[in-house]
Amino acid sequence: MKKALKSQEHIYLLLEKTAGQKTTQIAQALNISRVSVYLHLKQLILENRVYSIGRASATRYFPVSRELPTQEVLALIQKALFEKYEENIPSEEIIETFRRSMMYMDKDGIISYGLDAFLLWCYDEKHNYTNIIPEKAVEYIDIIGSIEYLRGKNGLLDVTIPARENLGEDMNIGFNKFFICTVSVLQNGFGSTRTALSLRYGKQNSNIELLRDAISLWIQPIRTFVYKNKIDAVIFTPPTEGRKMQFRDVLERELNLSISKIIVEKVSLSGRVLESQKNIRDKKRRIYNALGSMIVTLPVNLKTLEHILILDDSFTTGATPNAIALKMREGWFIGKITIITICGSMNYDLAITEDEI
Repeated sequence: MKKALKSQEHIYLLLEKTAGQKTTQIAQALNISRVSVYLHLKQLILENRVYSIGRASATRYFPVSRELPTQEVLALIQKALFEKYEENIPSEEIIETFRRSMMYMDKDGIISYGLDAFLLWCYDEKHNYTNIIPEKAVEYIDIIGSIEYLRGKNGLLDVTIPARENLGEDMNIGFNKFFICTVSVLQNGFGSTRTALSLRYGKQNSNIELLRDAISLWIQPIRTFVYKNKIDAVIFTPPTEGRKMQFRDVLERELNLSISKIIVEKVSLSGRVLESQKNIRDKKRRIYNALGSMIVTLPVNLKTLEHILILDDSFTTGATPNAIALKMREGWFIGKITIITICGSMNYDLAITEDEI
């Protein structure tokens, strides 16, 4: 028994000194069998002194007293970036990239952000990228960089052309310009962005902190857009489900715009929306449902307005905000109409198959 306890202590001290070891590395370092190491680690995990990440031969072990090995991994990511681009990327820039775009929720509902979230995502048994974290990080940073390259001077992503192409065959176009603040889903299986996840979980759980997080990065770009483009009226797209806390209301409070607001509501029966857009997968049905489910209160000064902004949470097909724009045109509004959604896709096929927000 004493020998077993001594071996366990040696393993724990080794992990404190060099966290993230695999069983084979521990066995080699301490000159004991892999089977013995595995049994000792199992006991240390039961005692909540050690935790494991990964699976099978890629499993790595960390002392509970240690935080995630963020600094060690950060150095490896910098090295991998230098090998690819022959350029030293500052650690602050790498950390900021992950902070703005990465969120992870574990099976217990605990949320992490930034590089820690990325590590947990890599360690998740669904992915198990433990052995290639630096390579996956470079891949992730490349994707984020390709998106940021498309961002305009106004801080937004212009999706006017794909939105027109998506809707043009089945629906008249009522808007002039269409922007999204960020994408909902990243390529190559990296999943939903921080903004999209905060928006989804915030709406599902009526969590105001998550809803605020979803829009925290985009409040200033939207305010600046309103000021520079002389927006004189705003429309907040109405919710389609009766939740205790509505994203529209949080967005309106956080923006605190000092311009007139045009009221738009969904057609409802006994307080329930007739059919929610999120439950419709067919594009044409979405369009027809959007066109027939809006009640717009046209302002008496509509003809004096020059630029209306429609704000929505996410862009899937664009049918809902475009339907509102068409209602404005039916009221003989001839000025500019711009649509901005908090997140969305620049590719229709990806948008229509992603998890609804």
